[in-house]
Amino acid sequence: MNIPSRIRAPLDAVTGLAVWPYFLLVMAHMGFGSNQIVGKMVQGHVPPVGFSFWRWVFAVALILPFVWGDFRKSFSVVRRHWKVLALLAFSLVMLGNTAIYIALNFTTAINAGIIPVAQPAVTFLLSWLLFRDRLTPGQALGAAIAVAGVLTVLTKGELGSLSALKFNTGDLWLLVSITGFSLYAVLLRKAPKDLSFMVQLVWIEIFGVLWLLPVYIWETAAIQPMTLDGVTIAAVAWATLVVAIFSMVLWTAGVNAVGANKSSVFVYCRLFFITVAALWLLGETVEVYHFIAFAVMLVGLWLVSSAKVEAPG
Repeated sequence: MNIPSRIRAPLDAVTGLAVWPYFLLVMAHMGFGSNQIVGKMVQGHVPPVGFSFWRWVFAVALILPFVWGDFRKSFSVVRRHWKVLALLAFSLVMLGNTAIYIALNFTTAINAGIIPVAQPAVTFLLSWLLFRDRLTPGQALGAAIAVAGVLTVLTKGELGSLSALKFNTGDLWLLVSITGFSLYAVLLRKAPKDLSFMVQLVWIEIFGVLWLLPVYIWETAAIQPMTLDGVTIAAVAWATLVVAIFSMVLWTAGVNAVGANKSSVFVYCRLFFITVAALWLLGETVEVYHFIAFAVMLVGLWLVSSAKVEAPG
């Protein structure tokens, strides 16, 4: 994404670094965090696969008119690279997003927050397995510090409670989800460079809809159809505009700018926003440990974002 210099320059001037990709990643994860809150709120009312299917359908419908000219010219490129785009769509739409909605029908709030902490580790592992990327000591230390900060929030400062966690079906679906998001971030480097950013995103969403279609038909016939009412419309509209478009655009731009490993650690921002939103919706109060954990998390994010990436071996 080409950020105008009049916007990028003030951001860079704050620390002397090119910080605009990190700003985009923080904003993206705010939107992603809202996705989990909305998904939990409509649990049992909106079927998970149908929820995912229609949000991506409407995302394509809203974005496509703005890139129609370039989209029409992209078919020859897509014919050459359709396997990569289909794999990206499977990772993002089928595994990453849809698995979240399924998981929220089974898992507890604390597990839904704690399991995604593993996403950076999964991203680092996939980067090493697929492309032999190396990690710097600074990145590893920053990730560990950020994990400590997030766990402090999620356990209310009582890290000993982690030993009592029991994984259920929803927890396993969350593991599927973070693997999907991590794989998508790692494989973005293989996306065709001769497609513009937005056209590439539209094609990934189209392939994602095709992946979802047979599963959606099965869910409608065998489990639960979509109900057209105010709750469903509001949930799908939010998931489309804020999550599928706003957050995905910013997140993909951030990943393209700084790479999969650095961008993956910003999942901690998402978890922080989820925690704050859950506390507010449940009427709980903010404690001292929340501020301590957030400060620790920021230190970890700074270490990761400022570390230099070693060349692959």
